[in-house]
Amino acid sequence: MPPKRGPTAAQTSSVSRSSAISKRPRGGESTSSVGNALRNTYDALTAKENQSVVRAVGMFGVAVAFFASSYSDILPSMVPV
Repeated sequence: MPPKRGPTAAQTSSVSRSSAISKRPRGGESTSSVGNALRNTYDALTAKENQSVVRAVGMFGVAVAFFASSYSDILPSMVPV
């Protein structure tokens, strides 16, 4: 969504400032933009063309979690000497 235009520098009267203040977005409008951002992120992550990237990042996260845990102590005992 393109940004909304604000008052220009040439408008310095108090009447134009009060009308610009009354046109500011309310709290309900900002929550819908957050919802749109979450929806767009979800759509991007579940898109078919991004499937391999998402899977690779997920596997990397699983590997990091495994090696950081105490279960990684099993690996040295499996290697023959």
